[in-house]
Amino acid sequence: MTYEKWIEVLKTLAQDEWGYTPDRMEFWKKGFTSDNPEVQTFIQKSNERLTGKDSNTLLNDLLILRPREKGSLSACDSIAVDQLYEDVKANGMDAAIDKLHRIKKAFSIADISDYEAMKEQFILRPLNYQLHIRELKGCVYQRVGDFALVLYQFLGDTDKTLSSRKVMRSELAKWGMEEEVGQVMQNALENSARLFPACAYNKNTDKEVDLLKDDFTREDITLYGNHFLISTFRTVNGALALFYPGVVDKLMELMGGEFIAVFMNINDIMIFDRHDASSKRYARTSSQSDEMGEMLSKRRYLCNEEGIFAM
Repeated sequence: MTYEKWIEVLKTLAQDEWGYTPDRMEFWKKGFTSDNPEVQTFIQKSNERLTGKDSNTLLNDLLILRPREKGSLSACDSIAVDQLYEDVKANGMDAAIDKLHRIKKAFSIADISDYEAMKEQFILRPLNYQLHIRELKGCVYQRVGDFALVLYQFLGDTDKTLSSRKVMRSELAKWGMEEEVGQVMQNALENSARLFPACAYNKNTDKEVDLLKDDFTREDITLYGNHFLISTFRTVNGALALFYPGVVDKLMELMGGEFIAVFMNINDIMIFDRHDASSKRYARTSSQSDEMGEMLSKRRYLCNEEGIFAM
C-alpha cells in the first residue's frame, strides 16, 4: 500500500466509523507552521507527545479531525499518519487500524473525570531517564537510580508490540488525584504484575517459570554460575518485574539474603549473589545496545528487605 492510499484509508475510516465529515478533516504535512496561537500550542504539544521534542514546526504528518466547526483542538483530534504507516509496513493494515481504534478509544475515555473508571488500565513502564528526559516532561514517573518508572495507560498488545500512552500530570489533576500519585503508581504496578507476570528463565529447558508460584524453588532455574535471568512472560515490560509485590522477598529467599540486580535492558534482569564480582562486567555490558531491548541502566542495584538501591 502506498502512503497516499494509506491517507485515504484513514480519511474513510474517520468518516464512516467516527462520523467526521470531510469539511472537518485537514492534512498537515511535516514542516507545517502557523501564526495562530492555538495552532502553535497544538503543534508544540503534538511534537512533545509524538517525538519528545520541543518545536514550533510540525515534526510528523498529521490528519487533523476537528470535533466541531471552529472547535478547539486536543490530543485526541489528530492521527500521526506517518508513524502508523510504519506499523502498516511492519504488521499490516489490519493491525495498524486495530491499534488506531484502541488509541482513539483510550483518548476518548481519558476525557472523562472519573479515575475509578480508568485505574484498571494504568501500568508502569521502565525507561532510561537521560535517553527520554525530554519526552517525560509533564509525565507521571518515579526515579530509580538512572531510570524512571513511567505511568502509562495500557491500550492492548499483540505478539509483537505493546500499545500504551504516557499519562500526563495534568490528567491526574483533572481526576483530582494530583495528591495521590503514590497510590496511582502502586495501582499501576499491581496492574502490571497481573497483566505481565514475573518469571525466571531455565536455560536447560528453554522455558519460563512462574517466579511467584507457591512451589517455586532454586531447582526451577538454571544458574549461570551464581546468577540467573528474570523477566516477565513474553518478555514484555520485563525490567519492571523486580518491583512487583513479593518478588524481592522471593529472590532473597532463593539467594539466601540480599542480592544484586543488573538491568540488562528494558526487558531482562540478571540476578547475582551479593559477592559475585561478575555483576560489574554485566553492568558494563548493559550500557551497550542490545538486540533484545533498549538500554535501561548502567548501574548495579542492591536489593534487600529495605528496598532497591542504585550502587
